[in-house]
Amino acid sequence: MEFLFVYYTHKPGGLCKRLYRLMRALSERGHGVHYLSLDPPPEPLPITFHQIPFPLRNRAGLLFWATFTVWLPAFVLWKALCIRPRRLIAFSGYYSFAFFPARLITRAPIILFIRSVSFCVNRITQKPRIVLFFADLVDKLGVRSASHVVCMTEAMKAQLEGFASLTHAKVSILPNDLPDIDRKEVRLRRSGKPLRLISAGVIDQRKNFRLLIEAVAKVESTLGSGSVSLSIAGNGPMKDSLPANPSVKLLGWVPDVESFFRKFDLLVHPAFHEGVPNVLMEALAQELPVLASDIPEHREVLAFDTLLFSLDSSESLANQLIEIIQEPEKMSSLQERCRERAELFRFDWDEKASQICLSE
Repeated sequence: MEFLFVYYTHKPGGLCKRLYRLMRALSERGHGVHYLSLDPPPEPLPITFHQIPFPLRNRAGLLFWATFTVWLPAFVLWKALCIRPRRLIAFSGYYSFAFFPARLITRAPIILFIRSVSFCVNRITQKPRIVLFFADLVDKLGVRSASHVVCMTEAMKAQLEGFASLTHAKVSILPNDLPDIDRKEVRLRRSGKPLRLISAGVIDQRKNFRLLIEAVAKVESTLGSGSVSLSIAGNGPMKDSLPANPSVKLLGWVPDVESFFRKFDLLVHPAFHEGVPNVLMEALAQELPVLASDIPEHREVLAFDTLLFSLDSSESLANQLIEIIQEPEKMSSLQERCRERAELFRFDWDEKASQICLSE
């Protein structure tokens, strides 16, 4: 069976990781996989790559997205007529929208994997109203064009149903799985000073690293300098606007996050909005204890109140960190709770995602 994927270019983070995993999984199961993009993927994949011709070199900005949005559906339609795929696979409402003309002509169903709810993200990042209007319109049309919508959590499904009715489509829930690791490498996390914190992701409004840095400062004001350290693996548009603190290191993108996690005692993930973040799954696989913001998506994964903190202020998080430093048994409890939740996410994501693509 022939599958057609499209995405504009490689971006560090969970979306492209899952996109490449699904393409590889379908190819390894004997199917033809075609990938349309402006740039080839950074890693070799057993797929057929088709470069999207485009005059602009910049991959961001209003001019890029306006012209790309006009051009992409036409190019996708032409390639679909050449390839004749049986399935069209999109990883956001935007790309489902781009597939719509191809779906009309070829009658191939669109299977839409939702990694985050775009209308929530766009508001958190405070995009201009005119941009929000057109982005919402494109996403809504994209969701309504899909035959099968795959959400990562029930919370995401509920948000999406409030944005664009899903009565027209089959809906499935497929969370992220835990990565395979060498369990012999897992070590017992220590408590005490300094408490070595790690966080990771794109440095933008949505990830909310400012709150985490403020919490670190409050811990130090209570327990003294050297009581806590924070490393942030990632990059993004808000990197230079984060509060300066000698106890906070900005590391850029780290190629091998899983082994890198072994240097730390606790992952803190303060995002305003998420799907099921890969960084959370990677930490749980390493038995690295996790504290995450109390949003519906995180609560669905972590469940226990002790693994969550309020986004109302940095005070809540700071108090939890102080307790962990002062009471060593807290760390053992966190690790045990995380280990319990991790067992729910040990499954073969590649197989389940492939079956969804084949079942439509």
